[in-house]
Amino acid sequence: MNKNIKYSFEVDILTERFKQSLIEAGRELFIQYSLQKTTIQDITQSVGVATGTFYNYFSSKEHLYFAVLEQEEKVMQQTLKDIPEIKGRNRREILHELLSKVVFDIQRNPFIQQLLDSDQLKRLTHKLPQAVLEDHFKRDEDTFVSVVQVWQKHGLINHQNPTKVASIIRALFVLTLHEYEIGKDYFETTIEWYIERIVDGLMKGV
Repeated sequence: MNKNIKYSFEVDILTERFKQSLIEAGRELFIQYSLQKTTIQDITQSVGVATGTFYNYFSSKEHLYFAVLEQEEKVMQQTLKDIPEIKGRNRREILHELLSKVVFDIQRNPFIQQLLDSDQLKRLTHKLPQAVLEDHFKRDEDTFVSVVQVWQKHGLINHQNPTKVASIIRALFVLTLHEYEIGKDYFETTIEWYIERIVDGLMKGV
């Protein structure tokens, strides 16, 4: 390998590792202190670098917070792609299990649960450039479409419109962020009702 190419490759790896260390440190601090109370200095001190170094990777703490959120979402999206053993089980049971597991993970994820604070969500969206949000929503849609395509490949659902099915699934997960509005006493039964209706639709052909 050319020495310059090798050096560039190694630098890229180190850069990505350092960026990941900021994301991991940010996640822990955001969970502990919230977005508002965490400072960039808190994050850089945790990693052991100068505060100015932060801006080589993120334009603001909101930008870092958003990067953490995207990683959390990727984990959950991967859960939907990890199809369990199909043999001897019906499709309805598997689809219900996949959707329920991700909802369960969302409800018990301390970072995502912070988004139940509407002021925090509003602050995040107001602080980020519109282009960043639009790019995220587009990539999010593409990822969920790929989830649906994996389901189709494994025969869990028929050849329905992947974009339409992806939109329905995304709507379910957005709904999980509105426990307060739905009401704590009715939240779980409401979510379960929606999961059942989604599975019914997927079985019939959405």
